[in-house]
Amino acid sequence: MNWTNLRKAIIMILVENGEMSRSDICRRLGYESYIYEHIQSYPYKRQPKSRYYRNVKQYKKRTTVYDNLDTLYQAGYVKYEIVSNGKRGRPTTYWSVIEK
Repeated sequence: MNWTNLRKAIIMILVENGEMSRSDICRRLGYESYIYEHIQSYPYKRQPKSRYYRNVKQYKKRTTVYDNLDTLYQAGYVKYEIVSNGKRGRPTTYWSVIEK
């Protein structure tokens, strides 16, 4: 496995802080955040396009972090745990380092 600076940084963050979600990892890495915006069009109703805002911060390089976490998982360096909060929606995935 090629140890890039991002993979080293992810491992160091997880060692220092313990279990973390991907958003927490992005926040610790200092990636830019933005408010999620979705433009919904209704072509069949002759209505103008409407904008849908969620009061949730997204991070620009979330998929890059996920790809590196997945590579570290396949190599056996990190593990993940899926935790549901009992509400509707997608459960949160927490990543942690495997003690070797």
